Amino acid sequence: MGTGDVRRPSGRDSDSNLPDDDNGAGRPGPLARWLGHPPVRLIVLLAAAMIVLFAAQRGVLILLGRERLGPVAAADMVRLFAAGLRHDLHVLAWLALPLVLLLTLAPARPCARRWHRRGVVGYLAAVVMVTVGICVVDTLFFVINESRINWQVPDYLFEKEIAAHVWRHYPVVGLLVGIVALVIGVVRLASLCCPVAAPPRTPAWGRAIGAASALVLVLGWTFAPRMLNGRPATSPYFCSNSLVIELAQNPLSTSGYAVMDYLTEGGRAEPYPRPDGGLAALRDALRQGHTTFADNAANPLWRTVRTGRPRSRPNVVLVIMESFTGRHVGAMAPGREASRTPFFDSLADQGLFFTHMYAAGSRTNRALAALLCGFPDIGGRSILRRQGARQTFPSLFDAFAERGYRTLFICGSNAEFDDMETFFRQAGVQEVVDIDGMPADAWRSTWAVGDHMLFDVAAERLDAVADEGPFFAVILTTTNHRPYELPPDAAALCGCDGQAAPPVRTLRYADWAMERFMEQMRHSDGFDNTLFVFVADHSPAPDPRRFVDVEGYRVPCLLYGPALKGLEPRRVGTPCSQMDLMPTLLSFLGGEFSHGTFGRDLLALEATDPGLAFLRQQRATALVRGDEALVLLPHSDPLLLQCTADGRQQPLDTAARGEAQPMHRLAFGVYETARGFLMNGTYGSGADVAR
Repeated sequence: MGTGDVRRPSGRDSDSNLPDDDNGAGRPGPLARWLGHPPVRLIVLLAAAMIVLFAAQRGVLILLGRERLGPVAAADMVRLFAAGLRHDLHVLAWLALPLVLLLTLAPARPCARRWHRRGVVGYLAAVVMVTVGICVVDTLFFVINESRINWQVPDYLFEKEIAAHVWRHYPVVGLLVGIVALVIGVVRLASLCCPVAAPPRTPAWGRAIGAASALVLVLGWTFAPRMLNGRPATSPYFCSNSLVIELAQNPLSTSGYAVMDYLTEGGRAEPYPRPDGGLAALRDALRQGHTTFADNAANPLWRTVRTGRPRSRPNVVLVIMESFTGRHVGAMAPGREASRTPFFDSLADQGLFFTHMYAAGSRTNRALAALLCGFPDIGGRSILRRQGARQTFPSLFDAFAERGYRTLFICGSNAEFDDMETFFRQAGVQEVVDIDGMPADAWRSTWAVGDHMLFDVAAERLDAVADEGPFFAVILTTTNHRPYELPPDAAALCGCDGQAAPPVRTLRYADWAMERFMEQMRHSDGFDNTLFVFVADHSPAPDPRRFVDVEGYRVPCLLYGPALKGLEPRRVGTPCSQMDLMPTLLSFLGGEFSHGTFGRDLLALEATDPGLAFLRQQRATALVRGDEALVLLPHSDPLLLQCTADGRQQPLDTAARGEAQPMHRLAFGVYETARGFLMNGTYGSGADVAR
C-alpha cells in the first residue's frame, strides 16, 4: 500500500464514533452531546418505550373493564394515571438499573467490543420479551378475573385444564407470533441505536460515582419511605374504588408479588395495622357455652366440645356447589327476581337453612380449606398446595374416619387439579372418584363431565357402600363455571331457555341436576339415615369495585334430610362462615370431640349472637359481625362498613364507633393466628380431632 493511501478504521474495535473533540462554533453543548451518545439513547429509549407500553395497557384495561368500572370521578381518573405513572417509574428504575450499571461501569475498551454490544442488546430484548409477555397475560387475566396478576397465575401455571381452556378460547398462536416479531424489531432497533462506541470520556472514578448514585437513588426510593413511616412509595390506596386501584397497578410488580406469595410457605405477610390482643379476642369470639379451651401453646384454639347429646352415626353427604352464589339463588333473595333455582328453593323450606353464610375466599381451593379444615383464606398459595400443611392439617375426612366412617371424595373433574387428591389422601379420605371413574361416553366440558352425570355416578357409588356402614361423602360439582359449557341436550333435559345468558343456563342446569340426584337418593337404602349438606364454594364474581364485596361472598348453606331428627326446619340469618361447617357437623354427631379450627358450632348459636365471618378479596380481608364489616387494607387504616339488607355498604366513622377497635383486634387476630399456624406447622397440634 502506498504512502498516500489512508486506511480507515472499520468501526468495530475503534473509537471512530466518538464525538469530535474540536471546540468549533457548531459543536453541541454538553447535554446534547450526552443525550446523543448511543448508550444514553438506549436508556432513554427503554424508559420511553416502557412508559408508553404500561400506559397503553392501562388504557386497554380501562376500555375492557368500563362496564364493571362504572362511573368514575374525573379526579379519581387523574389519580389513576398519576398513581400508575408512579408505579411504572418505580418498576422502570429497577429495569434500567442493570443497563445503567453495565454502561456506566464498563471501561472504555470493552464498551467498544462487539460482545458488549450484544450483551446490551440481549438484555433489552429480554426485558421487552418478558414485559410484553406479562402485559399480555395480565390483560387476559384481567378479562377473566377483573384484577391484575395475583397468586392464581403461578398457582395454576402448569395445570393442563387451564392450558386447555386458554388454548381453546384465546388467540395463543397470534399472541406468541406478535411477541416474537416485536422482540426481533427491538433487537434491530437497539442494534441501530448502539453502534460500536465507547462511553463519554469520563474517568473511572466518575463512572463509579455515577453508578453508585443510580443504585442509591433506586434503593432509596424503594426502601426509604418504608423505613420512615412504614409505607412504601407506591402505596396503592388512593380512592374507594378497588377496580380503579387495580388498574393503577403495574403488571410487573403485581407479578413479582404473586411469585413471592407462591414461593413463601407461610405466605407473604400483609402490612396490616397491628393492634394488641388479637389472639385473646379470637379465643373469646370462638368461646361457646359447651366448649372448654385446652392449655395448648402450639394451637391456642384447641378446645373440647361437649354436645350433651348421645353419639349418632348418620350418613353425611356434603355437596359443594360450584359458584351457586347467593345473589342468584331465589331462596336467599325472595322476590328480587324470577328464581333460577326452583328445586333448591323448595328444599330450603324443608331444612335448616343458613342464609348469611360467607365464603372464605373467591376460589374453590379456599372453600375446600374452609369447609373441610375450618381454616381461613389469608392469601398466597392455596393450603392444598402447601407441602407443610398437608402433614399437619386436621380435616372432616380424618374426623369421620376416626368414628368408623367410610370416606369418599367424588368429582367430575381431575381430582389432582389444585392438588386436591394429594391433600385429601393425606387428610384421611379413603376413596376418590374423579373423571377417570366416569362413563367413557359421558359428555365433557373443558373442566369435567356434566353435573347430572357426576350425580349419577355418585348416587350409584353411595348406594353400593350403604351396606358397609356409615359413610361421609364430599361431592364437588363443576358445570356452573366459566366458560359455562353445557351438554348438547341440557336445554331439553332441564328446560333452560336456550336464549338466556350462559351463566343463567348453567345455574338452572345445576339446580336440575341436584333435583335428579335427590330423586335417586330417595330410592336408596340409606336415605332415611342420611344428612345432606348443600353449600356453595364461592361467588363467581364479587364486585371488583369494592375492597371486599361482603354481599357478593354470601353463599347458601342447607342441612336437609331425614337424619335431621329433632331440628325443626327454619331459616337462620346470623352471619356465619364456611369455617363453621366442620365443628357444626361434628357437633351434629353428638358426644364429645376436640378441635382447634377457626369455626363455631352453628347448632349452639344463641339468639343474641352477632355472628362471625372472615373473608378475603385480593389483598383485603374483612371481618363480619352483625350488620357491620371491618376491612383490613395494606398500609392503610381499617375501614368500617355498615352492611344493609339490600346489599349496600356504607362507610362508618371509625373514630365515633366504639366497636371498631375490638373488631380490629379480632380481625387481625384471625389473620395473625392463621399465618402463625402455617409458618410453624402447628394447626393440627393437640388431641385427636374427634374422639
